[in-house]
Amino acid sequence: RESSTAQHSAAQHSSVSGVLRFTALDSALFAIWTLHYKNHNDLRSTSGSPPALPSHSTRNMYTTLLSQLQQWEWPFWALLCRLMQAAWFSSILLFVLQRSFQSVSRSLAFGKTAVLHAAESPASSEEVGQTPTSQSTTSDVRGLRRRPNAIPLETAAPSTSPASPEFAPVGGVIGFFVDRWISCRVMWTTAYAFGFCYHLIFTSLVLYLYLGLMNKRTLLLYALVLLQTGRRLFESLTVTRFNTKRRMSLAHVLLSLGFYGCLSTSITSDYLHEYAVGGGLIQLADLSNRALFFCACAFGVASIGQHHAHRILAGLRSASSHENRYRIPHGILFHWISAPHYLCEIVIYATFLALASAPSVSLWLVFCFVCVTLCVMANETHQWYLVTFKAYPHRWRLIPLVF
Repeated sequence: RESSTAQHSAAQHSSVSGVLRFTALDSALFAIWTLHYKNHNDLRSTSGSPPALPSHSTRNMYTTLLSQLQQWEWPFWALLCRLMQAAWFSSILLFVLQRSFQSVSRSLAFGKTAVLHAAESPASSEEVGQTPTSQSTTSDVRGLRRRPNAIPLETAAPSTSPASPEFAPVGGVIGFFVDRWISCRVMWTTAYAFGFCYHLIFTSLVLYLYLGLMNKRTLLLYALVLLQTGRRLFESLTVTRFNTKRRMSLAHVLLSLGFYGCLSTSITSDYLHEYAVGGGLIQLADLSNRALFFCACAFGVASIGQHHAHRILAGLRSASSHENRYRIPHGILFHWISAPHYLCEIVIYATFLALASAPSVSLWLVFCFVCVTLCVMANETHQWYLVTFKAYPHRWRLIPLVF
């Protein structure tokens, strides 16, 4: 062990994987040393001097084995980086296809309902002295205008909750994954708890092995992701009041678990892959202290804004579980935007992207996935407000003066 001090020091400078390699080598030699004297019943020497170490050939064998394992270290991170990129790109594509199919299905369903309603009462408009038009049908299908029978008050029944369409149960093995039988509280609490614990354990392991390779912006990124998942877990347990009648499927739970798991994995795999490709030069690509402070402030402001919006939305619903009525939200953020909590979420992930130490393709795909999903959800929420509440004020969907 003493003869390998120079090699140990060189390995630390060349690659932090040398720390893992020699730590495992020391552990293996200690185990061999213990078993060697236990098998020979020679744990104590009669002369008082410690027995000799195992042969040099045995140590060389384990050194060669660990060296071969070390050769697969950087290819492993490169492969994991490509897998994360493929997973995020597939998620974006599948979400767009799913929403497109759902939109077409809803349009066809609204069209059939309008045709059946017109066939059942063909003279309803003439009876009241009106001319039949297709304006109401168009507004119902597209959801871009207020319906004539919109609720004039600032409350809505639980059956008209935003983005909560009813689906017929499938049953069987497929239905176990796609049928909605899991409560929203269980789903989101499980997702945030998994994201917090996985990021904490995975990041701790990565920092133990590769702390010497990390720069300040990457360490700050790890800390902010941990704060984000921890805050969302705290809000799901203490702040958010979920709709007790709404259910989610097991597929939603698995997708949410995969999202937070792939987020932490993408940050590390992209950084280590680019570090290996760049020969360690990427470690010098760090941000100034002023830029790091600006990113931390942007994250803090967006987190506070999202937490405030979540408290406003939670206060709209009665504390009693049997009353799940909705009202128009009002507040500083809701004065201009219908879904400010989604805008704050986009700002948070934009901060994660700014802290990426490399041209991280995975984090760009993560940011695109978050933007696409939240823009679609913000649009659906805004349309639901317009259709449901007759007195809904003029607000932007997500981004003032833009969207």
